[in-house]
Amino acid sequence: MQASILARHEVGHSWHEGFLVRNEKYIAVNEADPREQTRFKVKDSDIDEYEQAAEVLTKDIPCELNLAADEVGYQQFADSHTKVKIVKASDKFKKLHFPQPLNTDKFKIAGVRDGIDAVLLEGEGTNLTTALHVNWLEKVVVPYVEKMRKRLKLSNETRALLQVDNCPSHTSEQAKLILAANNLIYFTLPPNSTHYLQMCDLGIFGAYKHHLQTLRRNNTHDTPERVAFLAISALRQAMVPVNIFNSFKRAGYSQRWDDDGTCHAQVVHESLAAVREEIEADGLLLKYSGTRQTRNRAKKASGWVNEDEMDIFDHMGRFNLEIGLSVDIIFYQNQ
Repeated sequence: MQASILARHEVGHSWHEGFLVRNEKYIAVNEADPREQTRFKVKDSDIDEYEQAAEVLTKDIPCELNLAADEVGYQQFADSHTKVKIVKASDKFKKLHFPQPLNTDKFKIAGVRDGIDAVLLEGEGTNLTTALHVNWLEKVVVPYVEKMRKRLKLSNETRALLQVDNCPSHTSEQAKLILAANNLIYFTLPPNSTHYLQMCDLGIFGAYKHHLQTLRRNNTHDTPERVAFLAISALRQAMVPVNIFNSFKRAGYSQRWDDDGTCHAQVVHESLAAVREEIEADGLLLKYSGTRQTRNRAKKASGWVNEDEMDIFDHMGRFNLEIGLSVDIIFYQNQ
């Protein structure tokens, strides 16, 4: 009542409604089409297929070779979205941000050594491209798996598994071939399920961002080199064993210790049932209802996406040096 007297008109309970009315010339309400909303739904059948495939594929793979990966960005130096900042009048027409070529010497001065502390790459734009992803596989994933096999005294025939989401830049033909050539199963999550099943999202990235902001102490004038140095420190703090174990646990995996002292990953069906209940509680689970198939549909890029490529290398002798196998040549022929 008092607010209405002061404002000299009826005051509603919703500030947002009043704001819209006062600025109707400039802003409006736009509602999503129900068909668009279904893009964020997780299919019940996809979860079932993922659970069955995970149980088979991870059965004989050591925990040290069962990998999960995802990318995370840093907003300050991202230019994929338009940003508005208050600046001095004299700076009104100055560019707020423009990309600079990669200078590894500047990173070294800041404490980041290329190939040791991090692999430094220059990309176009702010998204993970296919070229960057392939480069990461060749420089990080494959060398890690090779070293881990030697440390565990395992043969090259011991399979490893890399689990990522089904982003288009992850599922290129070249990426599939590189992993198949090195005996790595490429396993992708069901569509729209990363915030329920992606290990990095479940237990790593939240802690990483918290540590990074703590280290930066709200200093918004850090250089990219300084941010990279602090990001490495934050990532090491976030990737402590307990966080990694809990991330896999929340995604439906646990450790199985065998009599010979080896450790393997195994699927915990109760955990995945809890994940399914969580998705359903959020109203995002699409349950399957049988219907007559009227046409063939393209296979989605999820599940074991490089199975065909693995079969090719299995028959050709993946690690036979006499073959002189080249992923680049095979990739070219497949085009």
